Formats: sequence, structure tokens, C-alpha cells
Amino acid sequence: MFNNGILLIEICTEELSVKILKKINKIFKNYLSYELKKNYFFYSKIKIFTTLRKLACLIYNFNYYQKLKKKYKIIYGPSLNLNKNNLNFFNNKKILRWINKFKLNINKINFINNNGIKKFFFKKKILPKSIDSLICKILNNVFIYLIKNFRSMKWGINKFIFFMPVTNIIVMFNDFIIKLKIFGIKSNNILLGHRFIGNKNIILKHANNYIYDLFKYGKIIVDYNYRKNKILKILNKISIKFNFFFNYSNSFFEKIVLMSEWPTYIICKFNKKFLSLPKEFIIFILEKNYCFSIFDSNDNLLNNFIVIINIEVNDYTNIIKGYEKNIESKLNDINFLFLKDRKFNLISYLPRLKYIIFYEKLGSYFDKIKRILFLSKNIYKYFNINLNIINYIILFLKCDLSTHLYRKYPKLNGIIGMNYALLDGINSKIALIIKNHYIFFKFNNFILNDIYCIFIILIDKIDTLVGISIINNFVFLKNSNDPYGLKNISFCIINVILSNKIYINLYKIVKYSIFSFLNFFDKYNILCILKFIINRFISILISLGYKKNIIKSIINLNYFNLFDIKNRLDLIINIKNSNNFKKLVNINKRINNILLKFNISENIKFNKLFIIKNEEFILYKYIFFLKKKINYYFIKYNYLKLMKHFFISIKKIKNFFKFVKINVNNINVKNNRLFLLKEISKIFKMFIDLSYYY
Repeated sequence: MFNNGILLIEICTEELSVKILKKINKIFKNYLSYELKKNYFFYSKIKIFTTLRKLACLIYNFNYYQKLKKKYKIIYGPSLNLNKNNLNFFNNKKILRWINKFKLNINKINFINNNGIKKFFFKKKILPKSIDSLICKILNNVFIYLIKNFRSMKWGINKFIFFMPVTNIIVMFNDFIIKLKIFGIKSNNILLGHRFIGNKNIILKHANNYIYDLFKYGKIIVDYNYRKNKILKILNKISIKFNFFFNYSNSFFEKIVLMSEWPTYIICKFNKKFLSLPKEFIIFILEKNYCFSIFDSNDNLLNNFIVIINIEVNDYTNIIKGYEKNIESKLNDINFLFLKDRKFNLISYLPRLKYIIFYEKLGSYFDKIKRILFLSKNIYKYFNINLNIINYIILFLKCDLSTHLYRKYPKLNGIIGMNYALLDGINSKIALIIKNHYIFFKFNNFILNDIYCIFIILIDKIDTLVGISIINNFVFLKNSNDPYGLKNISFCIINVILSNKIYINLYKIVKYSIFSFLNFFDKYNILCILKFIINRFISILISLGYKKNIIKSIINLNYFNLFDIKNRLDLIINIKNSNNFKKLVNINKRINNILLKFNISENIKFNKLFIIKNEEFILYKYIFFLKKKINYYFIKYNYLKLMKHFFISIKKIKNFFKFVKINVNNINVKNNRLFLLKEISKIFKMFIDLSYYY
């Protein structure tokens, strides 16, 4: 009856939040694809559509019936021992019951004869099911996945669990309505248009008309990319017409597109007196209320703003007045708090940090400042920076947390501190550090050109990570629960180090950070925190395409200089397929097998008096030379030259094996030779554990 066609699924809900809209597209598509393929339904393309009240998809070239891999299913029956019973087996009660159960034709029954025992079976033809018989099960499974990903609750009289109340469901294959009942609602072919300007009930005649009918009759642009392009055209048109310029983040623009169903615009204004406020405060208020701030050609903020609205009317006067009144009241609040704060300099707010708790059992933010000062005093030398400058910056870091403006608008942390610092005449670089040290940097997205800023971010984040770990007895470092966001803190630390190419051994920073809390060093606690960071680092490396065995060959050396580890990995990836590297791996394998066989003592020493063969002496001299060079190469991070020396050593070790026997009667000679192999193995392991390449 049906061939391939278009399948439409639309779920209408109450107004969805922007958080849900941001995530749901990908999740819905992945789970729906998985369920369809699991049930042998295939398609060429799937398009997901989301608006404030709709979650929908169009599945193109969709097969109405399952495309099963197997056409028959083998059903096994009883077994009979023919040696004991030579009678007609169809008179057997077990066989007869089995035949009657499946209503079988005797001619279609087969058997396997195994040492006189017959096992009966028949091939049952599998008939492909249609989508209308399985769609309810498929959608129920998809909704279970969605409920797990979003905070859900019970709705309506029947108390169905979902993240929003469901108002309508459409499931259509071409022009055929697939009937089902989910959330107590029967599926239909009635499209719900825009709440204010579109037709409320549109009869959909064919799934292929979905986008067009919603656009023409429902006044809803259901396609995200179409809405996005329309809003971009609107902004471009305004920019050309009024000589306005826009400066907005991608995340803010995405919110506007997600919230729009039928985008149009209005131009509003606020009182010019508010332009005396720092422009970041005004932009924050405008974007918080989903308004675009406007700039002139010199990047000066103007007292106009653009609002993308979701409705078309003849007269926009009341809408404009409403937006202007709302923005004016918010700017009045900020202005009042700003003037109140500016009665004092930023540094005056430092003592007030004593009354703001950082975390329970970790004291106040003032205590945090003292710990960061202690940490900077002990590790600043590793960064080659001026301690006095660092201490000066640290005193200003958290001062904005005790301002009146922060209490009202906590999302302005850093922005308040930066602007107050600039108004106090503090250096602009220091002001920028105050702002940036609050940011959680996503991977590879922010390169800082200021070593002082990098230093501040690292010690601030590590103090938080160590402090929370200590008060929870390191519990959250060992399980999947992460209520304090420790994984995000670790990712931030890793990103700052990698993006800015910082060579620093984290062991030193974590060690002094733990001491600032406990007043003693505990190696177990240090390693516990470092391994937590390293596990996050490994997950980042795997996401970048590095293989696990290559990562472990460096990571398992218990080395905690993250950028240096990445450099070593990059070098190994470039040379791992070369003949020299393969020879190095084989020679290392041979050395380790010999050392394991003879179970060499740790206290074994080398004695020149027992050198017999020239190859022993050559290898001894080369090891002595390599030990001198290796420290120099490690200091300079010049691993390419180090690897060249490793490759040179291959020939010397091969000659050693060729002319020198290990297992000799003279114990001193034997120990000498084992000692040389042990030292070679140690030198290799200073850079890489080659056992992961065996």
C-alpha cells in the first residue's frame, strides 16, 4: 500500500525555555535516529525543527514497512532419541503439542540428526511491521530518553511526566494520519499557528506541506536557519538605514533566534544620562532583556536599542513604551547601586570580604585571598614574574564581590571589578585580569598574552579545586557526582595551560595549595588531586584524536607538566611509524625481558675493573654522555635531538648484544652488563614508556 515517503512528527507544548531549546535539537535527533534504525526503519535525511512551542521533525525517503535483515526465524521444538523409540515420531505427545501450539504444516517441519537424536525445527516467515504499529513504542522510548536529559515533572489530570505540558501531537506519513495516543492526547493533522497573528487550527493535508502551511497560514517560521537569516537581514537593514552598528555574542544571538517564531523589529531608546554608566553594565541589562545594543562608527554606545519581537501589529507604540519603561527601571537600579558603590575606592571593599563565605569550612573570601598570597609567594619563581606586582593584583581580585551592585547582579562579577579599577586609575592590564580570572575557559578558545593573568587564573582555580576536595575528603574526585563543578574547574586549568603554552609542573602548585589549607604536605592527597586533573586531561586528548596507548606511554610516567606532555605526544605521533622508532621499541623490549629474567637488584653498581669487551666500554661511555645531554634537553624541551640520540644508541646496544654475553659465570662481569642495560632502560623511561608499543 505504501512505499517510501515523508514522515512528520510534531509535539506541541507550552512555552519551552531557551536552555531546553539549545540542547533538544541534537538529543531528539540522535535518540529518534537510534530508535528508528533499531526497529529497521531507514531514511535519507532527517530535519529537526524547534520553536518556542514546537518540537518537530520531517524524515525524508522513509520506508513505511520495516526493512528486515532476516526473512525467516528458526523455531526449535522437542528432541527425540530414535535409538530408544523407533516408532513414528509424529505420534509422540511432545511433538504433537508443539505442532498444535504453532499450527504447523507437517511437511514444513525439519530436523537435525545428531548421534541418533532428532532435534525438530521449522522456519517461521517474519513479516515486516509498518511504522503505524511501532511508532507509539518508538516515541515512548524517545520521550523516556528526553525526560532523563531534562528536568521533568507530572502534568495534567493523568499526571504524565514530561518537561512541559503537551498540547497537540501530529504523526503523519505523507497524507495518512498515523493514529496513536501519547500523554493522553490523540494524534491528528491539525497545525496550531501563532498565538496572536496566525490561524489557530490549520488542516495539514500532506506531511510535505508542513513548513509551507505553518509559514503561510500559521505565521510561524519553523526552520531555525531561515529565522536566523531573516534576523540577520533585519539587523543589516537597520545598520544601512540608520548607520547603526551591532556587537553581540554568538550565544546571545542564538537565544534571540530560538525565541522567535515570526521575527520583526522595533527601535527603542533610553535616557541619555545613563550613558555615563560603564557601557558593559548597560549592555548586560539590554541583553538580559533580549535587546540588541547599538554603537556608532567609533564604537561608542548609543541610547537606542533594537528588540526582535515575535508579532506583527499596525501600531507598535505600546510595545515600544513597554520595553523603554522596563529598560529605564533596570538602568535606574544599576545607576543607584553604582553611585552608592563609587563613594569608596575598590580596595576599600577588601576588608568586607571577611563577611562573605567562600565555602562552608573554607572560610571567607578574605581567607581565600590570604591563601592565594601564600601560594603566589611559593611558586612565582617558576613563572619568572614579579612577586610585588602579583601581590598587588591579588588584593583587588575579589573586591567586587562585596559591592552593592554584585549583590543585585552576581553575573556582573569581574565586569564590576574591572570598571571600578579603571575608574580608580588602576592599570588597564590589571583591570582586565580582575575580569578574566572569573571566566571558565572552554577548550582552546582563549589565548591570554599576559603571564600575570595566566598565573592568577591558575592559582585561583587550583585553590578552589584543592579546598573543595579537602572538605569533602576527596570523595568527589573518585566518583561521577560533581555537585561543585570540579570537572569544569579542571578543564579550565588544562585549557589555560595548553592554549597559552605554559610549561609548569602542577605538582608544585598543588603541593603548596594543600599546605595553605592543612599546614603539612601529604603526597597521597597531592597525587589524588593531580590524577583527577590528569583524567580530565586524558579525556580532552582522546577527544582531540590521540590514541590511549600513546597517551599512557607518557602519562604513566607520573609527570604533571601538561603542555610538555602534549608536546611529547605530538613528537611520538610524528615518529612512531618510522623504522628507527620500531627498532627502539624492539631493543627496549629485549632489554626489559633480560632484566626480568635475571631479576636485577636495585643496589647493583658498575665497576670499571670488570669491563672485558670493547662494546661494553663504548656503551658505558655513551650512557655517561647521554646522562649529561638528557638533562640539558629536558631543560630546553628539545626532544627531537633527544630522540636522535636514542636512535644512535640502537646501533651501540645491538653491537653490545652481538659481542657481549650477559649470563656469564663471573658474577661481577654479569652485574656490570646488567647494570648497563638497566641504565639504558631508565634513560628511555625518563622520556617515554616504550612498553605500550610492544
